[in-house]
Amino acid sequence: DSSLGEITTRIVTPGYFETAGLRLVTGRLLDRNGGPSDPWQIEINETGAAHYFPEGDAIGSRMTFWGPELWREVVGIVEDEKMFGLSTAPPPALYANMYQAPPRASTITLMVRTSGDPRQLIGPVRETVWSLDGDLAVYNVSTMEETVAAAVATERFASTILAVFALVAVFLAVLGVHGAALSYLVAQRSHEVGALLEGLLFGVSPTEPATYVAVVMVLGVAAALACALPANRAARIHPTAALRGD
Repeated sequence: DSSLGEITTRIVTPGYFETAGLRLVTGRLLDRNGGPSDPWQIEINETGAAHYFPEGDAIGSRMTFWGPELWREVVGIVEDEKMFGLSTAPPPALYANMYQAPPRASTITLMVRTSGDPRQLIGPVRETVWSLDGDLAVYNVSTMEETVAAAVATERFASTILAVFALVAVFLAVLGVHGAALSYLVAQRSHEVGALLEGLLFGVSPTEPATYVAVVMVLGVAAALACALPANRAARIHPTAALRGD
């Protein structure tokens, strides 16, 4: 017997495991014909079996929940499922038969496995539920793909942002590497560039004073023009306007 520690509990119908795609590891699944008056039976997951029954004697053992006097026999072990998000490890969990333990909550989750487009069965499922009880409301309908997408939306957004920044970093790195490589190639072939320019400059000596004077003048004029436009704009600003801006 084991009554130590907390365990995650789910109240399910016997068909839940097949619908959810949970494989039976050992033992058997819950009895579809079991009722409240029959001995209560439960399934536990692999993590729960390893945690509460490390010696491997889970099948046939008893566990208690919802009161120390209520003992349930473990009839099977099913594989783990993600219960609290894809990034959280499966906790020890047990599954009780809904036919033996009707849920106390006012909301029940209905799962339907389909072979085609699940959206096409929303109407028929609603009609089936209403045929049993017209006062029941069927809402928050979503496919498993939509449920999983919503569960990983935050992680997916963060991954997208990281991917964008990574691409920008790679692009900048490529530019830097390309610039460094181009600079190295230019330095290596400076003599070739000089030979090419020498062939284009006819009658110009390397020590020609007029060449140096012309270069200085051209660069000086370019610098003056570059400074003149913003200086002229700044000079047109009235002092009172500048003071109000401060």
